[in-house]
Amino acid sequence: MTRQRPTFILLPLNFIGGLIALGVHLVVMSLLIMFTEINAVVASVIGFFCAIPVNYIFQRKIVFRSSARVGLQFLTYTSVTMISAVLNAILFAGLWKILQPNYILTQIIVTAVIFLLNFFVNKNITFARRR
Repeated sequence: MTRQRPTFILLPLNFIGGLIALGVHLVVMSLLIMFTEINAVVASVIGFFCAIPVNYIFQRKIVFRSSARVGLQFLTYTSVTMISAVLNAILFAGLWKILQPNYILTQIIVTAVIFLLNFFVNKNITFARRR
């Protein structure tokens, strides 16, 4: 059973987890851009996927303190994340055209949008209290 705390508690905790995941995302993306010939959008997507397990574990254990069965919950989380990955790539590609060559600033802006979207979807669907 998921024991949900109020949003004013959850949001800052989620922000901390998001910062940790963003750190993973940015490090992977930056290393790929600096040391390979990989396209910045592709590097962003790869960085995003590397941050997924970090963020899921943090949200499950610390933010939402979920004790629900992992199977369906992880499938739901992964589905939300896949949609977010597509949205991340689309937003990054569009903003990158404006902010190039500043890929870090581009990703931070995109991440802010994705962060809010993911928080509310995961709070209300993925980690919602089941009755």
